Amino acid sequence: MLSSTQLFDIDTFNIASLEDEGRVDRLCHELLILFHADLVGSQETEPLLAGSMARGADYFLRDYMIDCQRRNIFHITPELLRSFGGYWYIINNIEPAMEELAPILSGVKQFYSYCHTNALISQEILTAISEVCNDHMYFRDRIESFFTLEDDGYMVWKSECPVS
Repeated sequence: MLSSTQLFDIDTFNIASLEDEGRVDRLCHELLILFHADLVGSQETEPLLAGSMARGADYFLRDYMIDCQRRNIFHITPELLRSFGGYWYIINNIEPAMEELAPILSGVKQFYSYCHTNALISQEILTAISEVCNDHMYFRDRIESFFTLEDDGYMVWKSECPVS
């Protein structure tokens, strides 16, 4: 396991090459282990719920932010989160459903709360991220409207979401 200093240094999560992407993925994995331990230990979250939150955060961080976007996980914006849940998640899953997306969003919100506690993101960013994660109606509407697309409606549907 890496030192806390490396895991809590925002710049170590910058991605400029394929090699960086692998390194940041490993760093993120280690940070998620600490996040899970904090949920179970300090926050006394039930282990099953803590695991669900860590898995949700893992999916967003490692599959979307690192692999797809190649971005530093601490350079999160509300637009990136809306793009993830309102577009990327939907088109990259065979059966996208709010029942699956909601726990992912919950994990993302808890992870960034953990990051704020460790001075990795500002209160302003945490508030914005929390608002997006709580906006289940937006994501539900995006999923439902995807399933009702007809003819060439995809381009209009896509344009209605910030796609990064």
